[in-house]
Amino acid sequence: MFFVTTIRMLGEVEYDCRCIGYYETWKEAQAVVKKHAECLYEAGHYQYVVIEEFSSGWYPVATIEEWFKFSEDGKSVSNIVKPDIFQNF
Repeated sequence: MFFVTTIRMLGEVEYDCRCIGYYETWKEAQAVVKKHAECLYEAGHYQYVVIEEFSSGWYPVATIEEWFKFSEDGKSVSNIVKPDIFQNF
């Protein structure tokens, strides 16, 4: 399964996150993030979004991640390298 999580910064090193949905395919999750960026942005509440693949089971670890940052107006997202602050995410 592919989970979509939005992230907002609470300071330089603190953040809050929310899993907003999941999809059966990577392509479907990407399409939703790109098509609905403005809705996911929630008027500037979130700065980042990540798609992660998890298998079933206890204490899963993401096997694939794709990171995005919202544009300043929140109308689009661009792919980014995983920010250092989220290395333990």
